[in-house]
Amino acid sequence: MIRPMIVSFQTLVLSAAAILLLMASGTATAKVVNVIDHGAISDGTTLNTTSFKKAVAACVKQNGGTVLVPAGVYRTGPIQLQSNVTLWFEAGAVIQGSEEVSDYRIGGGRIRPLVCPWCGLRTP
Repeated sequence: MIRPMIVSFQTLVLSAAAILLLMASGTATAKVVNVIDHGAISDGTTLNTTSFKKAVAACVKQNGGTVLVPAGVYRTGPIQLQSNVTLWFEAGAVIQGSEEVSDYRIGGGRIRPLVCPWCGLRTP
């Protein structure tokens, strides 16, 4: 036999607050992966493409998550996100695309074509 349970409003509010606290602490949500923990250097000159790739892969391995980008300037080539992965930029975080065409390679070693509609620049 199932007995009805009487719960006070105060108990209900405290339970809801506990659930929100767990969610805010990351216990009930996807984990945060800091790009710095995967070798990124925020000096504006170091190429960080591999660090972003490793951070995204770490999120994928845990079935999703957030790649945290702390304040700083991160030079990178292409960043390829996966399903259930987000990028979160702290205040002052800047992603700076590399000026080197060779940093935009895709599978097989080919270079992605770059097109600038305003200046007419086109690379192979």
